[in-house]
Amino acid sequence: MAAADVDNAAWTQARNRPRRIIMNNDGNDNPPRPATTASLLTQRFVGLENSHVDTIFYCTGVFNLYRHRSGESEQVGFNGKGTEAEQYTHDLNALDTDCLEIAVRWAHEHDKEIFWSMRMNDTHDHSDKHSHRMSEWKKEHPEYLLGKRGDVFAYGGKRWSALDYGLGPVREKAYRIVRDVCTRYDIDGIELDFIRFLSYFPEATRGEPVPQEKMDRLTDLLRRVRKLTTELAGRRGRPLLTAIRVPVSLKYCRGVGLDVRQWLEERLVDIVTGGGDFRTEPWEDLVAIGRKYDLPVYAGFDRRRIGYEHKVWRGEALSAWDAGVDGIYLFNRFNPHFPIFDELGDPALLRSLSRVDQSLGVGPPGRAPYKWCRVGERYRYLEPRVELQRVKGSRSPTRVTVQFDAPLPEKFTSLRLEWLTEGTAWQVSPTGATLKRPREGRASAVFNVQIDFELPLPWVRVDYLGPAGRISCRAQPFFSGETE
Repeated sequence: MAAADVDNAAWTQARNRPRRIIMNNDGNDNPPRPATTASLLTQRFVGLENSHVDTIFYCTGVFNLYRHRSGESEQVGFNGKGTEAEQYTHDLNALDTDCLEIAVRWAHEHDKEIFWSMRMNDTHDHSDKHSHRMSEWKKEHPEYLLGKRGDVFAYGGKRWSALDYGLGPVREKAYRIVRDVCTRYDIDGIELDFIRFLSYFPEATRGEPVPQEKMDRLTDLLRRVRKLTTELAGRRGRPLLTAIRVPVSLKYCRGVGLDVRQWLEERLVDIVTGGGDFRTEPWEDLVAIGRKYDLPVYAGFDRRRIGYEHKVWRGEALSAWDAGVDGIYLFNRFNPHFPIFDELGDPALLRSLSRVDQSLGVGPPGRAPYKWCRVGERYRYLEPRVELQRVKGSRSPTRVTVQFDAPLPEKFTSLRLEWLTEGTAWQVSPTGATLKRPREGRASAVFNVQIDFELPLPWVRVDYLGPAGRISCRAQPFFSGETE
């Protein structure tokens, strides 16, 4: 069967299939031993049958070290790789199956779409804690890495174990891994997850622009993958889709060496998920990209950015739906019985539920956008320090000081705070702020508000207009006692 036998209408239908929620499963299912098909599915699949999850993106490991069987890559559980819990791969191998095969079968039996998700440059193996996650291939080829153990980059921090995608053998290995999975498993598509992690070229780690020629090499890898999936689609008679997960800002993507605009211009991908640990632009920008290139786009949610408060997830989801996204993408939320899987895919339902309406831009400082490339410096003003003091001799008046880690720019025009918990206790409008602009040191805003609070303090949301426009972030306040 020729590739041309899968016509454009079939690709369009597959591309635009409804996906209320995409659940990313990172593959750490780790069933108790001896593992069986049933015990694996109980961990993260059973319970999703009637949920809003229409699609599962299943990641089975890190670069060249996976839990599925392969003719190309290494398998977790062998040669000292993996934790004790991950040795369950032996049990499934003895049953002549593996986690990916089981997941694909379950998804199709329950009319779910399933993609294999490849983390393009996972660097958990940079730390001693996760050193067992480094493949033998990486160990045998230290010249393919961006650095060596102990290196600390200006951008990218300690992610010395990241692969250099400017090197031909690295791109070839990535292609062979993708080809191996696509030819062995009946998946509906592949996800190329570029957010895990965002170090791809040495220039970006030094704060230098990535040469166009190097970005073109990575684009050529996408071309090869597209050619592969098109050919395989023809052989099997149905599309094999390609999804990407990238930062929302196309300019930021170029800052780390990802020429996403070119990928979209050439129609090398079918699905785009924007956002992860951080989000630099409003969801409307992601929607605009989707409309320009006639592709479905999904709002990427990560617990590192949003936290664990259930009502915050509801509010964040509704804000994304209202912006016009095609669905919600959940990362690092795995319990199949968790209510978000039955709620976040329905905007009408979300409107009827108690929620915290907001849109958070950044997660923990270690994953902030300015950690990965110089372009991210325009988002530098994201780490507020929130201090609460009770005014001496008063029952309830309280002073709240919000201090930033660098002087605020002249474009700073407003600041708002609110609790991220049930029943907003207080909210400060821009007119309630006294903004201090020291010539040197930090910038701060002081509010005198009537609030009552108890320890421990809940997280607060800080909104302000910074150099890149509206920014939202979370902060953990601390109580420093009484003030005059």
